[in-house]
Amino acid sequence: MMDDFQTWLAQHRQRRRHAARAVAWCWIGIALLVLSILFAFGFVHLLSPVMRAVIALIASGLGTLMMVTLSKATIRIRSLDDLEASRRKLETTIVDFHRRH
Repeated sequence: MMDDFQTWLAQHRQRRRHAARAVAWCWIGIALLVLSILFAFGFVHLLSPVMRAVIALIASGLGTLMMVTLSKATIRIRSLDDLEASRRKLETTIVDFHRRH
């Protein structure tokens, strides 16, 4: 039983690390996206109106995708934290029960 618990705990921590890594990459992606938009619009006078529209559409699509991924990863981290808190509470309850009996 203890091996199952240790396996579950290791998997839980690994999922949390993956979710945290996704959040970090999203923030890096958003920062790079903003910098690339600023760079592109710095040379906006050299671009045709069609190219400006294409850059704006691509940037908004990528930004939306990154923000959705960021929110999903953040929600996953919160749910994993809640799960770990529930596990701790259950573990404490079991230990208390064994102490009394």
